[in-house]
Amino acid sequence: MNRFSVTDFLTTLREAGCDLGEPFSYFEEVDSTNSLVKQYARDGGLHGACFLADHQTAGRGRHGRHWHAAPGENLLFSVLLRPRLPAAMLSPLTLVLGLGVRDALAAETTATLKLKWPNDIVVHQTPGALPPQASEPTSTQRNAGSSPFRKLAGILTESELSLGEEAFIVAGIGVNVHSQEFPGDLAHLATSLALLPRAATSSPGFTREILLTRILQNLSSWLSRYQHGGLGKIHQALNEHDALLGQAVRVDGRHGIGQGIDERGQLLLKTPSGTVAISSGTVELT
Repeated sequence: MNRFSVTDFLTTLREAGCDLGEPFSYFEEVDSTNSLVKQYARDGGLHGACFLADHQTAGRGRHGRHWHAAPGENLLFSVLLRPRLPAAMLSPLTLVLGLGVRDALAAETTATLKLKWPNDIVVHQTPGALPPQASEPTSTQRNAGSSPFRKLAGILTESELSLGEEAFIVAGIGVNVHSQEFPGDLAHLATSLALLPRAATSSPGFTREILLTRILQNLSSWLSRYQHGGLGKIHQALNEHDALLGQAVRVDGRHGIGQGIDERGQLLLKTPSGTVAISSGTVELT
């Protein structure tokens, strides 16, 4: 296992002057960094704290889905945020943070990266531009392979608000960094930075420690914009990078065509009965 270097990361983070990332805690293996950070937050933990694990035995995405990651290959971490925002502004934070993760990853590759509402960063792929696979795909994989997207990163935000206390947000983020292959039906649904063409400006000494610093810098930048101007200030960016714009999708049984993201962070879906705004749900391409 390629162990994460805490010393290298903290040196890079402090040189960058980032306000997120410390206190920092590293674990070779835990059940879930989100669970650890939530308990840390309840005990009065500080804004910006970051917990990272090289392996999570119970890492999860939305709706309890398991996040596959071989030990030491990828970034699996959680950040504690105390953004001092009204409760009504907490829901769109997943999208705000998604822009930060997307920007950091986009700087490392020439591939087109999009934000797939509500919480994924995906690669928009063209036919014939798929990474090579180690084995012949199954029928399920062949069907999934028709998707124009492959997942590169995901975000799971969890919030708590106690009476008379400030709300806190735990942002759990998983990024496929060095993975060369994925098991089973994930083979045609996921990708990693290692499988994508590198940008000319990407650092020759690219490491997980450097990438984590860049992600935290971008999270801080987008969070600041949101705190000072609301979603209206970043609405254009959300629609510019919207993976579902013009796509035929199904959201919890409701079929339609993606029409963008509104200024409340809701997915706009054009259906036979008119355009509807969806605040939550599971999106599937059709």
